[in-house]
Amino acid sequence: MVKLAGGGESLGEAKAKSFGEVLRAAIKEEFGTSKAFAAALGVSPGRVSQLIGGPDAVDASTLTSILKAFQIHHLRESLHSAWIREFAPMPTENLRLHTSEGLLVTVDQGRIGLPSRQIAKMLDQQRETEQDFELWFALSERLVHFHNRRCESSSALNLLSQMEQRALEVQDSFRVAKVLWMRSVALRNLGVSWKILEEAGNQASAYRSAVEPTRADSRWRELAANAERDAALSILAGVESGNLGRVALDRAIELLDRSESRIDDLALYYFGQEARARITLALGNLAKTEDLLEDLQTEGTKHHFDLTERLAFLSAGVNLHRGKTEEATEGLGELMRQSQAKGNLHHARKADKALVDIALRAKGLQ
Repeated sequence: MVKLAGGGESLGEAKAKSFGEVLRAAIKEEFGTSKAFAAALGVSPGRVSQLIGGPDAVDASTLTSILKAFQIHHLRESLHSAWIREFAPMPTENLRLHTSEGLLVTVDQGRIGLPSRQIAKMLDQQRETEQDFELWFALSERLVHFHNRRCESSSALNLLSQMEQRALEVQDSFRVAKVLWMRSVALRNLGVSWKILEEAGNQASAYRSAVEPTRADSRWRELAANAERDAALSILAGVESGNLGRVALDRAIELLDRSESRIDDLALYYFGQEARARITLALGNLAKTEDLLEDLQTEGTKHHFDLTERLAFLSAGVNLHRGKTEEATEGLGELMRQSQAKGNLHHARKADKALVDIALRAKGLQ
């Protein structure tokens, strides 16, 4: 049996840290002292002590102020998750959430203290009444993201079909190209066959090449960079499934180099570096992978909110290659628990599958 995080306890028995405990640790990591954090937050040190150890609930507006004070994204994410667990927030009275613009900004900043299912419901309700196409499309994009995180692949694919149809109706070639890219990502997350994945990627690439302006603006450059990065990850999936030889990974590295040359946004850069680290690990270059992982953990998480779960998988992979099975198992167990708490079923299931694979290998069944 695989030993999970928590000294052999099941994930359901592990006691989650309180919001105050998470806040204390976050203050120590980013600010060093409560006094420095109080200055950044604009309150007295006594108020910080109340937030850490007081019996009163922390309301949504206070959480927003706390999150704004932190610059390190993985700390903001941990605080937000702890707040959801402890205080069962109900911030829907905030009027900003009743406009598409306000809802989009709040979702993008990770400031809605609700489970992912409820956020998805809010996005869906808002898009049903939104008349402006660009806002409707933006709401739909975020909803696809939440469907993917919750492993609701059929809902994601159905919504992408609606988005493609509306983009074709208004003759918006950029958004059609974006939908085709998003569909290829959804299919890879679903784990479809390499043949389907290759066809979807080729379709997206061919359409983008046919309609992209000669002098592409930043939107097109960013889309091309994202598509090339995900094409590299699709190659990695093909190698891992046995449909492609390891030599194909050289092509994946070339795609990442091209993708990186197109972007000047640090968040996208570090997202690409995470993909590079995964492919480098598949090539067996542990030293380089560890260098990339260290940079991602210290700098990347400051710029990209969605890297935390990915880096946990990468760290587990490095530990497995180093023969540190117990460390990998503990890390995956903690990742599964945190992902479940946030409603991120995609990463929770990936972590669960990885734990099963480790257990099967230990029994000689793989």
